[in-house]
Amino acid sequence: MKKVAPTLFAMLIALWIACNDEGKDTDTLFDKNLLLDKKWSLKGGLITENGQASPMTIDTCRMDNLLELQSNNHLICYYGLLKCNPNEPDTLQKW
Repeated sequence: MKKVAPTLFAMLIALWIACNDEGKDTDTLFDKNLLLDKKWSLKGGLITENGQASPMTIDTCRMDNLLELQSNNHLICYYGLLKCNPNEPDTLQKW
């Protein structure tokens, strides 16, 4: 479960980058460099399934985590002080 939030975040960002309107140049729609090499926190959002939107719930112990999307396709999750598991190390994943 501890890898679900970072993986979900990376999948959402990848999907957002991959989607574009037909006939438009992807470079003018979104510059992925705006997201890269910065630390982000996930505080909430909506999950849409079959046209129905529902709020995304995030455990309190994950609210202070930081995610960093790197230009080399790595995702680093820096776990904050409110760890779900006291021994939870920072993780590196591919996105």
